[in-house]
Amino acid sequence: MVHIVPGGGRGGGKVVMIGGEGSSGPRCSIRTQNMYSDAVPDYLRMVALNVPAALLVLGFVFAIDDITGFEITEAIELPPPYGPLLL
Repeated sequence: MVHIVPGGGRGGGKVVMIGGEGSSGPRCSIRTQNMYSDAVPDYLRMVALNVPAALLVLGFVFAIDDITGFEITEAIELPPPYGPLLL
């Protein structure tokens, strides 16, 4: 819960956090215009989300290549500059 405590001076008061929960998520400094965050990337979850999708796409590309009789592979293996341009 957030309360504004009256105070003297130009500011007029200050914000005080009451309770066990702290401030989470992105915050910004009004004076310096900087953003601060306590977020930490979860690399295991990112890998767990990306690996199945990457394998699915690779499997799909291989299946299409297999159905066409590996003509896509042969086209990519053309001499430069034709092969790299197909990618």
